Amino acid sequence: MAIHIRRRKFIVAPGSAAAWPVAAHALQTPMPASTTGKTTYQGGKARLCGVRCDMRRISIFALCAVLVPQVAASYGVRLSAIPEAYWGTWVPAAEICQDANKSAIVLSAKAYVTSAVNCAVDYVAEAPSPKGPIYSARLQCSNTAGRAPKKVANLIIRPGDTNQISMGPAFDSLKPYQRCSASGEARSP
Repeated sequence: MAIHIRRRKFIVAPGSAAAWPVAAHALQTPMPASTTGKTTYQGGKARLCGVRCDMRRISIFALCAVLVPQVAASYGVRLSAIPEAYWGTWVPAAEICQDANKSAIVLSAKAYVTSAVNCAVDYVAEAPSPKGPIYSARLQCSNTAGRAPKKVANLIIRPGDTNQISMGPAFDSLKPYQRCSASGEARSP
């Protein structure tokens, strides 16, 4: 039986391993004989020390040890191109596939093309979801006339049913799209 460590768990292990020596050092501080504490004066300010100070230090380090693994965990994968499953021509409605319409979007490995913009894909981030992975593409876009300077844009691609996806610049503006076949007809699900 082979032992396999997933990337996330591997990243979490060094994070928690780094936090424990700090927490263990806090636990080894000498405890005072009196549990009532004593007041010390440092720099003209009164400071209550003893059990309370030690408990504060311990709780801070324990909190850090608990939070560090969650911060170090990576739940996304970075890709260099749009996945092949999403390549093709996408339209908002099946009837539009036969017409040369302005609302068609063409996706390829390194491009996002509409009638208004032509975008190059910088990278794609993949994140898990219950319905399948969600992709967020970072794009460098220019208008088709090429007169305006390039702008940075984001494209979110969320899977739907067979040959259907939702796309948009943000989750609150996702719109459904259907894939067109090479013959110009919408593919049936």
